[in-house]
Amino acid sequence: MKTLYTNARILSPGVDLPNASVLVEEGVVVQVYPPSMALPPFDEAIDCDGHCLAPGFFDVHACLPKGKDLPKSLIQMKKAGVMNCLVAIEEPDYDAVAQLCKETAAAMEKAKCYATHVFGVH
Repeated sequence: MKTLYTNARILSPGVDLPNASVLVEEGVVVQVYPPSMALPPFDEAIDCDGHCLAPGFFDVHACLPKGKDLPKSLIQMKKAGVMNCLVAIEEPDYDAVAQLCKETAAAMEKAKCYATHVFGVH
């Protein structure tokens, strides 16, 4: 099902776009439409009445499992609409942090484009 959110103020890092529309298909943001752009076909329209939407916004704190469950978690996050994230690492030990960074990089490679993109760790 394609839902078009209209008359929204779109907020994202570096973006503040009033009177825009957002197309969502099966719970995933497909495209943002500025007011000057022709709108696509849709099944349902929801008027946002100028309220703010933040499509694909960063989840700035993601507590993810270590090891082999990480790729699966990144895939599930993308299905839930989280496009980008920073992975939180709460380890005081440098070697443990380095290992978790390697595990995160390996998980990103394994999950490829089907997963939330990890911009880094904090």
